[in-house]
Amino acid sequence: MKEMMKKVLIVDDDVFLTGLYEKLLIKEGLEVAVANSGTAGIEQMAQFRPDLVILDLHMTDMHGKDVLQVIRKDPHLKHLRVIVFATGYIQTLVSTVADLGAYKVLSKMKCKPRALVEEVMASLADMAPAPSAPPAEEKIMTLEAGAAHVDDPGIEQFDLWTERLLTDSREEFRRLCLLHLFRMIQNDISSGLQFDKRSAEYKLSVTLKKLMQDMFDHPQRVTDTTIQSLRQAVEKFLSLTKKRYGTKLDAEAELQQVMKEL
Repeated sequence: MKEMMKKVLIVDDDVFLTGLYEKLLIKEGLEVAVANSGTAGIEQMAQFRPDLVILDLHMTDMHGKDVLQVIRKDPHLKHLRVIVFATGYIQTLVSTVADLGAYKVLSKMKCKPRALVEEVMASLADMAPAPSAPPAEEKIMTLEAGAAHVDDPGIEQFDLWTERLLTDSREEFRRLCLLHLFRMIQNDISSGLQFDKRSAEYKLSVTLKKLMQDMFDHPQRVTDTTIQSLRQAVEKFLSLTKKRYGTKLDAEAELQQVMKEL
């Protein structure tokens, strides 16, 4: 039986370089696909099913580290071998992507195209067969567990990430957005859960956490209305816990209004 052609996906926003790499890899008998943004790369991974990914870290729409996080959290993609390209070679950044399971980290400035081809061919040659996909009913992860692996972008970026959640319907990208959004308020929710169970703070913490977990479990069901409810609930929650506003609110009346809107 003829061996199936190996697949390589290049995720890099440098159109000139990706075109060059693509031609060189095709000459080696590989099937090659190109994505010129991080979000396009995530989409291509699901459709193209590559054996290996070449990933640039510094792209305009999405940092390569975030793309790598998506790969490692998806049970259908986590086996992928990823060669990371860094512009420069900052040791802390190298350590971060290595911790996320990058197979190799190469300096874009120092690694010539032919050297990259050699790295790709060597990697494919010693690659074990990809594991079979997990059963469909397997749980992807909890929101809280996933958030432990992302950095807190700061509450000032809340509107930015909800806008991304609103404008991109791809499931894995929506899950990534929700991980960042939950990470921003995770400490506040944890503090709210320390209150008496009869308190407005505790009840709203439980409700908000459940809402975000439901959105994470079913990203395809997220609508404009759901996102608007999330925005309002978080704003009121942070106001209630005095994290964003200094004005003391009527806790029980605020809680009842939030519950109605959710």
